[in-house]
This record gives sequence, C-alpha cells and structure tokens, in this order.
Amino acid sequence: MRLNKDNICLYCMQDTGGRIPCPSCRCDNPFNYDNPDPDRGGALKPGSILNETSSPVLIGRCLGTGGFGITYLALDALGKIVAVKEFMPRSVAGRASDNLKITAYKDQDDIYKYGLDKFVNEAKMLAHGRFPEHPNIVTIVTLFEENNTAYFTMVYRRGMTLEKYVQDKGSKGITQKELLDIMREVLNGLKAVHHEYIFHRDIKPSNIYIPSKDDHDTKPFLLDFGSARQAMRGSDLSKMSVFLTPGYAPVEQYKKKEKQGAYTDIYACAATMYACMRGRFNKHGIIVPPPESMAICSGQEKVEPLHQVSKQPVSREFSQAIHLGLQCKPHKRPQSVDEFEKSLFPLSSSRFPSGQYELLGIAGEYDGVSFPLNDGPIMLGRNPKKCNLVIPDQKLSRVSGEHCQVYTENGRVYLKDVSRHGTTLNESELRHGIKEIKPDDTLNLQGKAVFKIIQNKPEPLTPDPASPQSSTPASFWQRFVAWLIDSLLVGFMINLISIALLFLGTRYAEATLLTEVPVVQFILAWIYWAYAESSIKQATLGKRAMGIIITNMQGGRISFWRASGRFFCKILSAMILMIGFLMPIFTEKKQALHDMIAECLVVSKV
Repeated sequence: MRLNKDNICLYCMQDTGGRIPCPSCRCDNPFNYDNPDPDRGGALKPGSILNETSSPVLIGRCLGTGGFGITYLALDALGKIVAVKEFMPRSVAGRASDNLKITAYKDQDDIYKYGLDKFVNEAKMLAHGRFPEHPNIVTIVTLFEENNTAYFTMVYRRGMTLEKYVQDKGSKGITQKELLDIMREVLNGLKAVHHEYIFHRDIKPSNIYIPSKDDHDTKPFLLDFGSARQAMRGSDLSKMSVFLTPGYAPVEQYKKKEKQGAYTDIYACAATMYACMRGRFNKHGIIVPPPESMAICSGQEKVEPLHQVSKQPVSREFSQAIHLGLQCKPHKRPQSVDEFEKSLFPLSSSRFPSGQYELLGIAGEYDGVSFPLNDGPIMLGRNPKKCNLVIPDQKLSRVSGEHCQVYTENGRVYLKDVSRHGTTLNESELRHGIKEIKPDDTLNLQGKAVFKIIQNKPEPLTPDPASPQSSTPASFWQRFVAWLIDSLLVGFMINLISIALLFLGTRYAEATLLTEVPVVQFILAWIYWAYAESSIKQATLGKRAMGIIITNMQGGRISFWRASGRFFCKILSAMILMIGFLMPIFTEKKQALHDMIAECLVVSKV
C-alpha cells in the first residue's frame, strides 16, 4: 500500500493543498519541518516513512520524549492522524548514522533486547488483551518492528498533558476538585492494569493526557505504557530498573532486588498530585516534582506539608492522603488503588450506597425484574454453574455460556463482553472489550434478553459538623472572655511556680524576682499560648471553654512556629490604642491584626 505524502504538513499532518504556510496550523515550513527542540535529539526526521511494505506510516513532528521512548504525530495508510511510540531507551541505546536504525551501546545488548521484548509484549496485551476499550487507558491500534526496534500506533486525540494543563493555570493553580476529578479517571485505569499484574512505573504529569472538550471522549487517560514493564509473577524486573523519573520514583525503583507492586505506582500518583497542587515549573517549562525519594529517605531533604505549598486550598484529608502515598517504606503506603481511593475520597462509600445502580429486565425471561449492581458483579449467560443471571432458553444459541458481565467500579457501571458473538449496547456491538455504561443504556443479548441500567438517586449528604466548612468565625466577645480566662490561668501558674521555688529552698526575694520579671512572664505566656494553639486540640483552655479553635486559612491545624508568630504579632496588635485587638469587630472574617499576619482564623466549633 502506497502512502501519498504530497502536500501533507509535517507539523499537524493535515493536507495543505500545496499552500504555504499551512492553512490549518500556520506552519511556515510545512513540507520540510524539523524538530527544533535540542532535547528531542535522536528523534526520527519528520517525513520518514515506517512499515512501508505493509501498512505505511508517515512520521511527523515529535510530540515528546522520555527515558524509554519517543512519541510522534503521524499519518497512517488510511489517511488517519495517529500517534506513534518508538522504543528508544536512551540510557542504553542510540540512533545509528543512518538516522533510522537504533543500536545498543557497548555491553548493553542484553538489557536492550530484554526491554524490547517487554515493550512488544505489553503493546500486544494492551492492544489485544483484556482492556482494549478501557476509557482510561491509551488505545493501541497496530504494532510493528523495524530499524532494530519496535513501534506501535495509538489513537490520537487532541488535548494536552496534565503538566500542560497545570501550566496553563498560571499563578492561580489547579484546584483540589479539578485534580481529583482527573485523578479519579487515572486511578480507574490504573486499577484495571494492576488487576492484570501490570505496573506502569512511570506515572507523572506528562504521562496523563486530557482530551479536548470537543473530542468524543473527554476522559483523562494514562499514556506511555511503553515505559511500563510487565510484572507478571516470576518476571525478572531488576534488569529494567535503570528507567525511572526522579521525584516520581519511590526508593524500591532505585534498588535492583527490591520488590515492586501497586504501591510503587501509588507513590508516583501521590508525587504527581503533590507537584500539580504546588504548581512550580523550571525554566524549561517542566513541572518540578517533589524531592527525590532517596534524598527524602536518607534525611537529606524533606517534603514540605502540602497545605503550606499548594497554590489552592486543600483539605486536611487530601493532604494526609498525599503524604501517606509518599511514605518511604512501601508497607506504610496504601497497598492498592482501592485503599488509596478511600483516603482520597473519604465520602465515596456514602455517595454510592448499595443498590444505587440496578439492572432492569425490559424484555425476555426477566422482564420487570431488577437486580442491584453494587452488591457485586452480575455474569449473564446460559451456564448455570458460572452465571448468576442465567438465560434459560437453550434455543438462544448465539448467547454464550458466559456471555457478558455487568459490574460497578468507583461509582461507575461497566459492561465486559466475553462472548463469541458480542453484546449489543444501545445500537452498537461490543465484542471482547470493556465499556462504561450509563443510566438508561440498554443491553441486548442476541434479541430476546434485554436489560436496562437504572439509577436510584443517592440520599443527600449531611455536612460533617466538625468540618472547617461548617465552622463560623468566633465573635469578639468569645475571644475576649477566652483571653480573660487564659490570662487568669497564666497568672495562677506563675504564682504556683513561685510557691514551688519556695518549697525547694529558694529565698523569697529570689523566687518572686524570678517569676515577676516581665521577660520570664512573657516566655511562659508564649509557651502556653503557642503550644496549646498548635496542639491537637487547637485551642488554649480559655478558648476550649468558649468553644473556639485556631486554624489556618484552609481550616487545618497550625504548626508551633506559626502559633509562635501569631503570639509575637500581638505586640503589633497592641500598638495604637489596641486597635489590632479590636479588628474582629469590623473585619469580614473577624480576624485581629495578628491573625491576618499569621494567616490564621479563630472559629467556633458549631
């Protein structure tokens, strides 16, 4: 099959009609475009043709590079724009002088061949295996070997990586809700991959793709499964430990004999979310990850609390979940995606109560009968030993013994077809794949057994009365009475110390001098207020008596040093006729001057 590359713009792969610049992307040099980025050295030259004798592919611009491969925009033999991934582990191999063939460096042949085999095997598994239709996993179309390496083509969707999405947010940053909405989809795909004992091992913002809103499917999905290594039981993974991304790779990826698992990808997911919420970029436009795990675990560097570095407010639960995923020791991290999701989405179980989704028969043997889906997966078919919803009519020869399975996962409903002849979903046929289904979708098992998905509306959630969102600013009089109680308590403590010193044999004059010196009194007051307000109770005894606490601007607990700063700033509040202390009367959030400086709130525990 011949590929006509005449008039094709090598930047956007659109037909220019011979016009310059390209009418689609305005590229000034559409027919001789070359990759300008020096970091993309080693990439194939735009205009190269691969797989020419079978199903040719025209290579366009380089979309991105990594330690394990290079991705190109391309045009296939049918004139369809696709993405092409080339196996190119730059640490062990390089491009030959013909600018096509890839050769392993000296003494690296074995590791190169090992990696190439895994690349091919995983591409086959993703393309023809258990999840070719999964909405959160990149769709592989074809696979071929050439130039002493391998390539696979993928469905190309217009959009951007998570890294670019965060960068476009600028100084405002991404919100917790936005990121969780994206990561919920990513974790959904990761769960399916882990179920087959495959681990990604290179999750990062640039490997998460968000399709454009005008795309037919806008669900975010995982990229770069070319850098994933097959993790079937018994596989020797140590040979491939050289491929990792610092900042997103946990310590076990640096150690050849260290076991890896779902917790390895969970660390990378947590690091990805940390980097996105912090939103720092280097001069090359690459998002800055957390410190390297080896440096963290050796004590050379530390991970700053997320709520202190995030551009947008984060909840306490979200921050804790991220730091839990970033634990040095694998056994201290969540051991599965399900476990990680429970910490990220603590209300998910109450949002999706049992029986919310049901499978309702609308034709055939089960007409009018409904089956709850959240209680477990439902297998449909003719085999009564393997199916919990049996189609009894043996004359339906096109209904397989095990035909299809309907199940819920992460609050969504999926149809998995395992039949010989396929399952009709609405008006299209699904064969040997997984598809998300929605309320009112219909499943047709070869004409007679027809079911519909129905959804029961969940009960509205009752807000947690202890959550920061339901707290209200403390009144001026609550604060004043609390201060009065605390002042009396501190004075009482000073007198107790004087009495204790006398009992210890200290002369009266020395005892009273020690406790009545203003500096000593100030230090004692500082320790009392700062320790109490940064404690787990978040309040002094006086504030606890009045039902008020100290929080940061996101509603979380403040540190001892922030509480100390707030205490010392009271000196400023006392200046100019105590106006700083009177500010809670007329400020919107009822903050005193020292509260504003320390970025704190005094709120009532309703």
